[in-house]
Amino acid sequence: TQVAQAARHAGREFGHRAGMNYPPPWASEVSADHEVSSASQGLAMWQATINAEYELIKAAPVNQLETAKHFIGTIVKDRVSAIASSLGKNSNTIVPMSLRMRDPEIYGRRKSTFSFTFSYTQTLANILSTTGLWRPVPGSNWGRWAQSMQVGPANPRGFSGLELSPGDDSILDGCGGKIPPVFTNVTQLVANPPTGPTGIGGFDNTQGPIPRELRNFFPEPTPEASWLLYDCWVWIEVDSGTIPVRQLPKKPAKNIMQRLLQNPFDALDVLPTAWDLFNGAMPRVPPVVGNPFGGAGGKLDNPQQRVKPLMFVYLYGRAARYGFPIPVPSLTKFGGAVPVMACRLDRGEGYGHGITYSAGAAPIYGATWNLRYQIPDPPKGFYPPDIPNPILNPGG
Repeated sequence: TQVAQAARHAGREFGHRAGMNYPPPWASEVSADHEVSSASQGLAMWQATINAEYELIKAAPVNQLETAKHFIGTIVKDRVSAIASSLGKNSNTIVPMSLRMRDPEIYGRRKSTFSFTFSYTQTLANILSTTGLWRPVPGSNWGRWAQSMQVGPANPRGFSGLELSPGDDSILDGCGGKIPPVFTNVTQLVANPPTGPTGIGGFDNTQGPIPRELRNFFPEPTPEASWLLYDCWVWIEVDSGTIPVRQLPKKPAKNIMQRLLQNPFDALDVLPTAWDLFNGAMPRVPPVVGNPFGGAGGKLDNPQQRVKPLMFVYLYGRAARYGFPIPVPSLTKFGGAVPVMACRLDRGEGYGHGITYSAGAAPIYGATWNLRYQIPDPPKGFYPPDIPNPILNPGG
């Protein structure tokens, strides 16, 4: 927090350097504005408002209420005096209207806010020379303010003097890697036993044994507790062997050539002539052929099962495991039937296994699979099979 605060105030410090006004030595930041606007018709009566907000440093010699002295005695006095000087004999038209004070953060930083409003009379032709705007603040000094910030927020380490060296950043590996040197001698973090050995062996000769207490926080995984991810799904495809039977037409077709082509044997003797086509002569109509397959109840538009049903089940998923290879899952039963592996080489069906990440004492294995099974004598309906799960049933 102190480092962030220091960076924030340091940015403000460089921002003030680009301007001409700087806060007093006891304030880390001051924001102020001055506005002039017409107060009535005719643009003869004018109203001005000066606002300011002060944020004190931690060791400021003044309190929030005493910042009113700087606001009234420095900022307001300088700008009202400049307006009165420009007005000359009309300076008696300056009338104070309101003074507001506010505590913007009761439980937060030491801040105070002020607002002073006054009015005066001036013609529109001469108003630009009697606004009091864009004036330097008396006593503004970059050197004094910057020097006062060296023991506060402008310091790179803030009020607390916190320091973060490059050697303090380390990556902890709880799976058997090196222990950063910054932690090897810190008894508050890793308490050594009063007697007996303090470690269980090191991983190189340049570093001492790994503290036993630290290794207890990151124990070696067991086969049951080594799974990082396991997703397994099934997809069922069924070819029921059913096709729709469409009824043949009961009335002859109207087109002559279409009627001829319905039965090529009958069409040999009844080829139409040009005269027949023009005088409306109709050739002989072939007989209507009924349904050769038959059907239940004599209906010709019912679906019929022509072949034996065929069922396939796909077992697909993915898994990740630390330190142990991932076994190939298998579908053992489906609705009482024993599935038969039926993977196809040209479809990318099968099982893939490899190492996805390797660091420390053991790698992380990953696997994906898409296994295709055929179900002999498939049962009627859909029966969700028992999905292999090595996490809940290691022996299955």
